[in-house]
Amino acid sequence: MKSIKTKLILFGMVSVLIIFSIVFILNKPMEVEATNNVEYTLNGLPADIVEQIDAHRITTDLSTEEMEKKFKKYLYNNYTSLEEGLDQIPKNDQIKDGFSEYMLVQGHMLTYEEAEEDVNYLFTNMKYGYAGYEYFGGDEKFNKVKRKIVEEVKKSKDEYGRIETIAFNQIIINNLSFIKDGNFRINYMALTDTTYAFMNKNENIMKDHNIFYIKEGNKKYPILSIEGKDPVNYIKLSLDEDGKIIYKIVYLKDIRKASLDIHITLKDKEKEVQKKMKLKRVIPPRKGLQLNDYEFKKIQGIPVFKVSSFYSDVEKLSKDGLKYVDEKIAILDLRGNGEGRIDYGWEWISNFTKNKVNSFNLINSEIITEVSKKRVLDICHTNNFKTEKFQEYYNSIKKSDLVGWEKISTPKLEKLKNDKVIIVLFDKNSASASEVMISNLSRMDNVIFIGMNSAGALNIHGPAINILPNSKFRVKAGCGIGIETDFVWRDGIGYFPDFWVESDEALDRTIKFINNYIKH
Repeated sequence: MKSIKTKLILFGMVSVLIIFSIVFILNKPMEVEATNNVEYTLNGLPADIVEQIDAHRITTDLSTEEMEKKFKKYLYNNYTSLEEGLDQIPKNDQIKDGFSEYMLVQGHMLTYEEAEEDVNYLFTNMKYGYAGYEYFGGDEKFNKVKRKIVEEVKKSKDEYGRIETIAFNQIIINNLSFIKDGNFRINYMALTDTTYAFMNKNENIMKDHNIFYIKEGNKKYPILSIEGKDPVNYIKLSLDEDGKIIYKIVYLKDIRKASLDIHITLKDKEKEVQKKMKLKRVIPPRKGLQLNDYEFKKIQGIPVFKVSSFYSDVEKLSKDGLKYVDEKIAILDLRGNGEGRIDYGWEWISNFTKNKVNSFNLINSEIITEVSKKRVLDICHTNNFKTEKFQEYYNSIKKSDLVGWEKISTPKLEKLKNDKVIIVLFDKNSASASEVMISNLSRMDNVIFIGMNSAGALNIHGPAINILPNSKFRVKAGCGIGIETDFVWRDGIGYFPDFWVESDEALDRTIKFINNYIKH
């Protein structure tokens, strides 16, 4: 009897395992190798959609000389020598004592003299070592702000001539909020106003002969304006849950409200009708714990290169670009990728597309004063980075006729040939190094972008920090400045996708989109 009971139990366990296995297999995405006879092209996309995608690409009518001349206005031109300002900064200021979060606790105090010394130290480093100094107002603006900070510190000190570090921190942040630099940080806090996308998830917009409609019941109402402007400013391409092309209203605003109302003017026969629509702010998923910065997989034979950050594990990304070079399609997933090294990203593009890419696609220059060099080398010491490559860079740098700056570099304007389809996914958490890849790939044939607007943290770049001597506040402010050839400042706003799709739905809808329009 015991034997029969044991057999029945074993049979039941085996049955459950078989059922779970079947369910797992049925729900697991197909990961098969792409067949040689499958063709992937953009030929299946409607002509008007291709036109809209092409219209999103960054272009310019300026010559190289005109771009350089315009860009020079962004660079501080009052340096007299590369050594200027270095005598005002102690040689071993940062290396001997690093950032301390302990300083930002209630009750921790600074004397007025200590706070004033920190302010002088900060503004000296910014003048001689921050690439955005001139762009954000130069001497006139920064000297005015410096005086205001000192005045507010005076007013905030107690009867013993001291100020709390928390209050001091807030005074600095409030007064430097004019700096629209997506990488600028004070004690890891960003100052830039971030532009978010607001959408109505449940209401699609119809289009017929270049006229946009809202459908209510069986009736279609032409959209005359949105917020008093041409609807084309707010109606964007999107994908539905089946991967079919649709239109959505996308409203960009630098506020953190959960929702906002917009006003739409519709046409009903011969009269105008006003409609109010509530849009919700699109919030990207919180960054979960990533076991690897880089992972590769195939979904329905389509290679997916998932890059969660550009810090570690990404050497394999560039190698996989070469390994899968014969593939006719790829998805590059940059969602949630905040920052890190870009060289492996450039290598992936070079290996996978057979186009040599090894630089920013921006009009670009870096400040090369001794103060700036010290700021970069100090971050190497405080983070135990190797300094050799930075020393090599400074030794090989091409100096320009503008004292304190390297020679301005300008991108090649011709579009790069690419015979395979690359679909790039990104969202509001995609920043810095991710945006470098977005910029580079936007210059190539057969590239489509899907997701939400990126973070906008690229115009001011480069690793450089200061740690204020008394408060020990950590200030991150880059030593390089770059801008696209259309001279649009994208920090805080970001790059825009071709198809606006919420982050957590982007991969699934992209696979279906490929099956609908790209796979033949």
